[in-house]
Amino acid sequence: MSDLLHDLHRYLHNKISVQNGLQKKLYDLSQDDLLISQSDYLPDSNVPNTWIPNYALRWRQRKLIVQLLPERQQSSLSSSHEQEWLVACLQNSPVKLVKLDLGLGDVCLKIWAEACRHTDRQAFLRLPAAPNRPQNKKPLHWWLKRRLDWIIAALLLVVLSPVLLSLLVLLQLESSEPAVLRQWCVGERGRLFQCFRFRTGSSLNLTDLGQWLSRLKLDRLPMLLNVLRGEMSLVGSHPFDLSSATQVNLESRCCLNLLPGIVGIQPIKRYLLVEDSKLLSLCDRYQDDCAYLQGWSLEWDLKFLLMVIPKLILTLSAD
Repeated sequence: MSDLLHDLHRYLHNKISVQNGLQKKLYDLSQDDLLISQSDYLPDSNVPNTWIPNYALRWRQRKLIVQLLPERQQSSLSSSHEQEWLVACLQNSPVKLVKLDLGLGDVCLKIWAEACRHTDRQAFLRLPAAPNRPQNKKPLHWWLKRRLDWIIAALLLVVLSPVLLSLLVLLQLESSEPAVLRQWCVGERGRLFQCFRFRTGSSLNLTDLGQWLSRLKLDRLPMLLNVLRGEMSLVGSHPFDLSSATQVNLESRCCLNLLPGIVGIQPIKRYLLVEDSKLLSLCDRYQDDCAYLQGWSLEWDLKFLLMVIPKLILTLSAD
């Protein structure tokens, strides 16, 4: 019994020493960058047993910047504390904001985003500055737009609550999978957030209900919650998921700074009349986003809404 207590005491002492050493190391950081290479793994239900490459981590003015190390500097570590290292790094450091390089790839970006969510840290992508953002050029109009977004989204949620509840019940009866899916997307100034959407099935195996939801764009109704949370607008750029964001070329990455919207900024005739909006190329999407960035106006947003709502009503009436 005494041997067991002695071993337990030694284990706890060693664990506390490691934690204290890590915490001291993190809090002793100066304004200079600290470079740490580490191989890490975080459990993820969609990517089980996935090992992440080595990172270059830099702390700068209470911000953590994450990049991939050059391949020649990467090494494979077999430490049993690899998983604990990243969580402890975020929890025990004064860092409140994490900036992620797009070169990490969508899988690593998602894992870091989940780690930030669990430790109440904000995760952003490292993007070039966009000085011509609408809120910089027309701050008063933008302020009014954001207030209208919140008011209209709240009213729509109240009015459409019977429809939303009915769809939730139907989706739950159709499958045991979650009725509302969460997908990491890129928001304003590159901030990562979870976008809500009704489940429709995979692109190769849409259910009848899923096809109906997708055709009428009703799978986007849960995004009204994102609008209330300030993560999206009613009208804005198309929300880029992490996979699409990593494919954006350097010249177009400034467009990822835009506030995404439920109603995309593609030309209305294509957005609503084309049965499969996925046929729109990524190149077209970038050009439209940049045009929206340069020429935004509150009147333009209202015009988009006035063109979308009648089309949706006519479609529902026809069905």
